[in-house]
Amino acid sequence: MDNNLIVPMGRIIGAFGILGWVKIKTDTQDYDSLSRYKHLLLYINNNWVNYKVENFFVKENFFHVKLSTVNNRDEAFNLKGVIVGIARKEFPPLAADEFYQTDLLNFTVVNTKNEYLGQVTNFMDNGAGTILVIQDETKERLIPFVQQFIIDVSLPAKQITVDWELNY
Repeated sequence: MDNNLIVPMGRIIGAFGILGWVKIKTDTQDYDSLSRYKHLLLYINNNWVNYKVENFFVKENFFHVKLSTVNNRDEAFNLKGVIVGIARKEFPPLAADEFYQTDLLNFTVVNTKNEYLGQVTNFMDNGAGTILVIQDETKERLIPFVQQFIIDVSLPAKQITVDWELNY
């Protein structure tokens, strides 16, 4: 994985309070992991701009952040709609059997018969777990990302092998 990569993690949906706090809708429910980042990158005018995180808290499933140099409600409100990212190199290391979803995007997916099912285009959370979204030329497939169906994930080959038939 390219350590210079910036991974989008959410979007600023508005201002919070009068002191320059922003409210971020994140693409993760793992708010504890977000708390480790001391800097966030905002995509402004086609550039990633680094902002220091001065303070944060989670309320009602939104990440509320006080960014350096954003000091009032108007400045915070002007950031509404801005994509928020994190430098990939800031991600903590994982165990051998763990993966970041962003690392698996565009992986080829085959079944145990080596039949092509498509490429990973997204992940969904259905409340009970994570769903792998796979697209081929004509069909979208949704496969639960659980050990029962995920046989192998090969980072070097950029391939996921699943126990899933073509006609499912």
